[in-house]
Amino acid sequence: MAIPQKLPVLQTSLPHGHHHFPDCLRETWTRWILWTMTRKNTDTWFVSLSFKKETGRQKAFGTAKAWLRNLEMSYFHQTGNDRLRWILVEGWQMRMVIHYHLLVMGEALNVLSRKRWEHRWKSLTSFTDNAVIHNAEAESAPYLAMHIRESGDVQWGGWWQGLKTPKSLACCDTATT
Repeated sequence: MAIPQKLPVLQTSLPHGHHHFPDCLRETWTRWILWTMTRKNTDTWFVSLSFKKETGRQKAFGTAKAWLRNLEMSYFHQTGNDRLRWILVEGWQMRMVIHYHLLVMGEALNVLSRKRWEHRWKSLTSFTDNAVIHNAEAESAPYLAMHIRESGDVQWGGWWQGLKTPKSLACCDTATT
């Protein structure tokens, strides 16, 4: 699945200080995701992982985690670096089958073959379907945040040590600005 070039307009005007979403949850996530993507020397992949048929949430997430563990090990063997990190958001296809959108980030991540990792997902189990991996663009952050529900269905993993999130990334309510 390709990332849309433009996100649909959610409303004609955004609250003061917002650039992407009218609600603070998605606005803050978008800012944070963009910030993590732009860390020094970071390559970022936008990944979509799908399943052939209805798969339980626990089984689906376990499968995605297995794919990510394999990616982390391969990344370490290729680069000697164990500082790969990822952010994963759950989505549902029209046919009511779970799928995932995620960003995978790391220094020199692009030494790995995206096509090989698409194939590895598809051949991982009998119920995994397609994987699509692109180099992430700035539009990837709001696209990922758009899929976050109020419950904050976001998973992240890998190496996050040493990243100190600036307070300025938090969404401020218009009453406090």
